[in-house]
Amino acid sequence: VTNGATTQFANNHSGDNAQGITLNLTGNFTLETNAILTGTGQGFPGGSSGTRGQGPSAGNVSHTAASVGSGGGNGGEGGNTSHLGVYYFGGNYTGNPFNPVTPGSGGGAVGGNGGAAIKIVAQTTTINGNITANGEHGTGNYGGGGAGGSILITTENITGTGYLFTTGGNSAFGGELLAGGGGGGRIAIHYNNTNAYFNN
Repeated sequence: VTNGATTQFANNHSGDNAQGITLNLTGNFTLETNAILTGTGQGFPGGSSGTRGQGPSAGNVSHTAASVGSGGGNGGEGGNTSHLGVYYFGGNYTGNPFNPVTPGSGGGAVGGNGGAAIKIVAQTTTINGNITANGEHGTGNYGGGGAGGSILITTENITGTGYLFTTGGNSAFGGELLAGGGGGGRIAIHYNNTNAYFNN
């Protein structure tokens, strides 16, 4: 992916089932400086007013006129919400931390979409730009945030100074009621040789 370019993946999802995005390369993969490879918001969809999100760990929605949503889950649990003394829990954490292939689940109410699941298989991987699979923020007054997706890289050699993100989306805030934020996603890198610097 060349310098300054942005490439966005579209995920295939239906109900609580989704397919991730795989780049299975026989040679090398290079993401140049200022280039972006993104699956942000391309996981499971968020809900609409009065409905929960989609996905195996979707955010819930209050059964009240206000329709307040909790956050979707993936690598981390979605944030809870409450209304009129009743708690509505966020989506549970899901997936395998060593082999993350699960898209982020959507937030409840007018919730944000989850992030995509991105898998890269290559001989040598060079990342000097950004790879993002973030959840989207909740919308409306009380939408829950979508969960971050997953990034899995399997490579012989890895190098570069870029960044990987699978951040959960923020909740919408409609005054005295607060929806739940989306849980974070997962990142795993399997490699044999590296001169990259890893920082949490």
